[in-house]
Amino acid sequence: MRPWLVACTALLAAPLARAQARDERAAEAHFPRGVALADAGRWEEAIRAFEDARLAAPLPAVLFNLAEAHRRVGAAHTYHALMAYREYLASLGDAPSPNRAVALERIEDLS
Repeated sequence: MRPWLVACTALLAAPLARAQARDERAAEAHFPRGVALADAGRWEEAIRAFEDARLAAPLPAVLFNLAEAHRRVGAAHTYHALMAYREYLASLGDAPSPNRAVALERIEDLS
């Protein structure tokens, strides 16, 4: 690798890491609101909160809860639930998750 490329990569790494941390903090700010709304059965509002969190940082927990909220709304949201479950699974990669089996089952049920 060329020395200038290494220097440029190093210069970009710190700001990108800080931006990612800010994005995750923003997601973490919206996530509890989504959970509280879901707990109250206010699914449409929960979806908006989880979408805000997803836009900030598509963390696996956000994606799974977004999918669950769409599923709970009903048939009108089936497509969105399926997409969110698939995005959740893709975000996991090979990482273990207790919700992987649930997401796979939900995809099968909704398809």
